[in-house]
Amino acid sequence: MLPTPGLLNNVFAWPGAGDNGKLDVAWYGTPAPCDAACQASDAGCGTGNTCIYGGPDQVKGDWSVWFEQSLDGGQTWTQPIQASEHFMHRGNIQTVLGGQEGDRTLGDFIQLRVGLDGEANISYGDSNNIDEAIIPQAMFVRQNGGSSVFDAAPLVNGTPALVNSVTDPAGDATFDSAGVSSSNLPNLDILGSSISMPDATHYKITMKVADLTSLTPSPQAGGTDLVWLTQWHVPSSTDPHGGKIFFAYMESTGGQAPQCFDGQNGLYVNGGGAGITYPGNAAALPASACQYTATAPGTITITVPLSDVAEVDPISNMLYSVNASTQTLSAPANSSPNLNGIGGVPPNLVDVAPTYDFNPSFSPTAAQVERFSARRSGARLHFSWTMKASGATLGFSVYAGSHRLNHSLIPVHRSRTYRYSVHWTGKGPYSLRVLLSGGRQMSIPLG
Repeated sequence: MLPTPGLLNNVFAWPGAGDNGKLDVAWYGTPAPCDAACQASDAGCGTGNTCIYGGPDQVKGDWSVWFEQSLDGGQTWTQPIQASEHFMHRGNIQTVLGGQEGDRTLGDFIQLRVGLDGEANISYGDSNNIDEAIIPQAMFVRQNGGSSVFDAAPLVNGTPALVNSVTDPAGDATFDSAGVSSSNLPNLDILGSSISMPDATHYKITMKVADLTSLTPSPQAGGTDLVWLTQWHVPSSTDPHGGKIFFAYMESTGGQAPQCFDGQNGLYVNGGGAGITYPGNAAALPASACQYTATAPGTITITVPLSDVAEVDPISNMLYSVNASTQTLSAPANSSPNLNGIGGVPPNLVDVAPTYDFNPSFSPTAAQVERFSARRSGARLHFSWTMKASGATLGFSVYAGSHRLNHSLIPVHRSRTYRYSVHWTGKGPYSLRVLLSGGRQMSIPLG
């Protein structure tokens, strides 16, 4: 029996086994009881006419992904751990045992797989968006600490959650279709992404791209409309759809001068299914809010008014699951307008950066890093950085793209100057990841 203290309704359990007696389980759970109307007609919530079956089909609650682990064959279990950062569905969930009376949005798309280091890897759907009744967004989380289910690696040592900025490897921007991949597309090759707040009423969204000297689409790109997009989730405590997916992007059609847009997601129908689209609002952002450098590498900077991307009663001031991507389309993204969540042009995904959260409490200076630089001497790379203060800092890691160059965390010490040398003949981009208190991590590029 899997104990679920505090969770009154649970569904779609998915186990993953490791070595003898070691297993993980992930599932959707909520502390909400059966619907109040059901309880009013039937104290047992299971035999009255209003809710014959009860259970997940009759719950109007906030559901999250939960995780438990047993290392002794199920005799004892950890307490339930919330694996999703926040609730990922509001309402009920359809089940066969519940008479198929609930919401089918989530399908049965939750899965758990045990990774090579004994860590849990969980995929699921997050339905908190304007099209909650039709389509969720695919999500993925990986265990980054605690016990593994492999005897040979008893502890999981994963990457802490990233905050406010990330870097992305060069050379991975390809259009992949029908079993064929294009060559790298430099003007769609993301090197980094960040969000900040220059003042109390705007977000500044920045994307670093390998080469913006030309915005002309390659014949291999899969479309003549190029989009550089950053999206994020804002869950709400009162929105009946659970929250919103907002975005901002720069767009160039046929290599012409770009424009920038913001908005929230839409969807397009594809046979018996649907896909998420990103059609910007009808009016472009002013030119002063849409800037880029025609250099290699180049930088895109979009200034977004908070009023354009405001949600009622957000659960916090954070932006969750911030994700930068580059896309190609057959026509401008808003050429099919977003009408109450329906519209937009299907995108081709070319490159995508790691996901991170934006927390205004961690400003770009929160880690107090003044400089981060690197120089090469033969096959060795020498990194150095200077700290103003280190009160919230727990340690450092140096990365080349997504590859960590240090084997163990570089500790904090009394000196303001840090140096680290490593044998590395590969490519960058190079970044310094600063581990902060609370398990958050900040990525700082060279410069």
